[in-house]
Amino acid sequence: MRIGYLGPEGTFSEQAARKRGQDRRAIYIPCTSLQALVQQVEEGACDEAILPAENAYEGPVYHTLDILAHQVRNTRVCAEVVLNIKHHLLTRAAVSPADIKGIVSHPQALNQCRTYLDRRFGGVPRYEASSTAEAARRVAAEAEPWAAIGTARAAELYGLDILEEDIAGLPGNVTRFLVLGRDETPDGWHNSKTMMVVELCDRPGALYRLLGVFARRGINLTRIESRPARTHLGAYLFFIDFEGHYRDPEIQELLEEVRMHSKSYRILGSYPADGDIPGEGTAAESLAEIRKEIDAVDGEIISLLARRAALARRAGRLKQGDGGSIRDTAREEEVLRRLGCLAEEKGLARDFAHSVYRLIIEYCIELQKQERR
Repeated sequence: MRIGYLGPEGTFSEQAARKRGQDRRAIYIPCTSLQALVQQVEEGACDEAILPAENAYEGPVYHTLDILAHQVRNTRVCAEVVLNIKHHLLTRAAVSPADIKGIVSHPQALNQCRTYLDRRFGGVPRYEASSTAEAARRVAAEAEPWAAIGTARAAELYGLDILEEDIAGLPGNVTRFLVLGRDETPDGWHNSKTMMVVELCDRPGALYRLLGVFARRGINLTRIESRPARTHLGAYLFFIDFEGHYRDPEIQELLEEVRMHSKSYRILGSYPADGDIPGEGTAAESLAEIRKEIDAVDGEIISLLARRAALARRAGRLKQGDGGSIRDTAREEEVLRRLGCLAEEKGLARDFAHSVYRLIIEYCIELQKQERR
């Protein structure tokens, strides 16, 4: 098993790779950039790649999202690794806190340790490095008594002492990493999650309707982020993580609705969560919860009917401008035929769908007549 990670050695990414590879006789391969890392696994030079996704305090890693949207083609997200983040103050041997002339680390580490640094080293200059491991390397090579913020592994690699441990003191400071691989994770995990990227149609309420698809089915979203689509100004992609495997029958039905409410979508992968999803399978379904979902569906139906009525009025004005007839029998029959087929696909009776839509059509015809009065 060859696992690639964003190098150099001694970073939190390496820690995540080692957590993923424990008991798997893994070989760990550092890469110089996220693009190179993904290319390694896409071309088969690595079996898996570890990509930083989000930190509990610093938020999402947007570079990773952009790569998943625009570079990843032959691989998929097959696992996640959640890593506890502990920042240590590293110095050369015999350096005391009073000796320190500069502190260097990755910008996120400096930010997360800001309270500690302001209190203990308020007047000491701070410098940024490309990684916490690079900061440790610079301190080891620096003639002046500098300090680095980094991992215990970095201290070991570069012969530094840990002057103080866990200096950030941030409760719940974890980073989530995604594992990219060529093999698909099988379904059947009770704690599966799915990650997808969606491009919405450019119309009012598109995101609201998309999220309603998940809400109506009681599918929990664990994360949603947006990134520019890189097509034109104002166009965005939405990254959505939700509970369930994309092969689950319920999720397959959900994805069919997502297709109807989006311009395009792509499944980036389904995978077991790192640890059980809280509350999974423990709460019994209640009548009150079902009725709440029914109320939400009813509200959505009314909103859609109002939108359809507004569209019918607009169509009526266009018909009037063209001097055409209000009724279009061929169009009405085509709508009923198409919706009857769709109803049967969804497990509804064709006659029921026809009855409902004949009422809707007659109502919309009456609205168009009113436009001409």
